[in-house]
Amino acid sequence: MAYEGPAQPDSAVATITSERTMIASIDGKAVPWSGGNAATFKVLPGVHTVAVKLNDISVWTGRRRYSANDLTVVFSAEAGKAYIIRPVYVGKTWRPEISETPAAGGPSIQK
Repeated sequence: MAYEGPAQPDSAVATITSERTMIASIDGKAVPWSGGNAATFKVLPGVHTVAVKLNDISVWTGRRRYSANDLTVVFSAEAGKAYIIRPVYVGKTWRPEISETPAAGGPSIQK
C-alpha cells in the first residue's frame, strides 16, 4: 500500500503495477522492495509522481537492461482504475510509460 491510513475498498483507490520496471518511490516516499518487477501499490485518487528504475530481462535472450537512476512519471489516478508502468525504448534510451490496464478498459493516459 502506498498511502497512509486505513485500508480502502478497490473502488475507492487506484492500483499501480510495474512491468519490467521497479517502482522506487511514489510522491517522494520510498516504497518497500517487493521482489522485483511485479510490484503492486494502491494510491488514493489524484495526481501522483512515481519514480521508476528499469529492470527489463528478456525471456528469449536472458539479456538484462537496467538503470541505476530513477526516471519519473506524473499522472492523475482515478478511483477504481488500475494502471501499469512499462518501459518504452527509443534507440538505446528508455522512459517509463503509464497506462490503464486492459482490465480497466482504458487507453493510454500518459506518455
